[in-house]
Amino acid sequence: MSAQLFHSWDISEVSIVGLKNVHYLDKVRDFAKLVETGEALKIDSEVDRVYLDTSGPVEIHDMRLKRKIIVEKKVCFHGGVESLDGEGKANGGFWR
Repeated sequence: MSAQLFHSWDISEVSIVGLKNVHYLDKVRDFAKLVETGEALKIDSEVDRVYLDTSGPVEIHDMRLKRKIIVEKKVCFHGGVESLDGEGKANGGFWR
């Protein structure tokens, strides 16, 4: 699992959309399993969550920086070493 960090000028002017009805583990509350209920998540206290099984894109709306960031899941597959030739190439190109 990896985490992506995004810069915000003022977190109180940021909302996150696309997590309604998604289960999450709340690390601040000793990994309690909860469900996001709001249409938009606003950060107004300490937050450290792991969202489980997101199905669609998540949008970060930053009003101060006047931007919207859309985060989508991407699935990558690595066929393993056996799919590479002796030079680390797969299908005529480098695998990395």
